[in-house]
Amino acid sequence: VEYYDHLAEYVAHAHLKEVGRAPDGTLTECCPGNGSVDFQRIFRHMRRHGFEGFMAIELPPDFSAEESIGERVHQAVNYLTPLLERSIP
Repeated sequence: VEYYDHLAEYVAHAHLKEVGRAPDGTLTECCPGNGSVDFQRIFRHMRRHGFEGFMAIELPPDFSAEESIGERVHQAVNYLTPLLERSIP
């Protein structure tokens, strides 16, 4: 978020990617809401700087997951939408 202050005028779109810790302590990709990214803080910061661009949700290519890609997309959208809505003044 700290670097966004310097780059805000150049940001036209954003990719939303979640990261968590694997059992061995390494960083790993996961679905939004299952990691440690503070999306609420990020959204508020982007709004303060007037961001009105597009956002893309990045999901990890976990082909062994029990959920289908459609279910993971639905989960991510359901998690992120209220956070985004709460960031609107």
